[in-house]
Amino acid sequence: MAGFFRSPPRSHALNIVCIPPLGADASFFAHWLREARSLDSIAVQAIHLPGRGSRLLERPISSMSDLADAIAEAMCDYADQDYIILGCSMGGWVGYELCKRLAAISTNRPQQLIVCGSTAPGNCPTLPSFVPEGDEELVQSLSAFGASFRIVAANAELLSLVLPAWRADLTLCVDWQADFARPLDIPIKAVAGEDDDVAPASLSRPWEKCTDKSFTIERVPGGHLFIQDLSIQEILHLAGVKNADQPLLDLRTLRGRGDDAIDKLSDQGIGYAGSENSSL
Repeated sequence: MAGFFRSPPRSHALNIVCIPPLGADASFFAHWLREARSLDSIAVQAIHLPGRGSRLLERPISSMSDLADAIAEAMCDYADQDYIILGCSMGGWVGYELCKRLAAISTNRPQQLIVCGSTAPGNCPTLPSFVPEGDEELVQSLSAFGASFRIVAANAELLSLVLPAWRADLTLCVDWQADFARPLDIPIKAVAGEDDDVAPASLSRPWEKCTDKSFTIERVPGGHLFIQDLSIQEILHLAGVKNADQPLLDLRTLRGRGDDAIDKLSDQGIGYAGSENSSL
């Protein structure tokens, strides 16, 4: 399966193919991988991108087309499996292109695309218009996406290891020209953090133009990388996906959040899973 997956898809289970955000590797989804070990009906398949993590010595891919093609080719084992594509931030964009490739080469398409903390294609004001040549300028540009880039940059040795992947990812995003002429024929579910300055709900809503099927959007407490505070069960709950391991519960029950937080989401008119105005 090339180097993108560490295990084949699980039969008789819903496989969640997870694509990490800019600069991250498969370990970004480590909490979901641990959780899924105890689940019979859910399997988490975190994608290992080249140039980082266990594939650190490989050359990172700086072209959206090349990356989507490579992942799609590596997914031949999914031809007769149940699966969903889930992408965080940049991973949402990659997931969009991946779904297009899969539609062209396979009759077994993903059940849906879930985008978390991801602006609609071509709709990210935080993204620079060009990739800076200097390393310091590159780090400064990426700092707009979160403090983690500044923290890593403070360690010169670690920075030298991750910079090639960071530059490749940023190049991939800056150069990408999304094709809206052929919308996806699968549902898209967007989830946005209410404190996310990079990909707020207002910039995620245009994802609805990227599909001919249903589109729903949910807001949850948290910033840009809010999914690191959510379980895979909660994400699937927000997306309206039922599984045999656990029935759908109200988000208040799942997270133990107070009524005030839930009421705030409801008042904003976008809804949460279980609310009256929810689209689930």
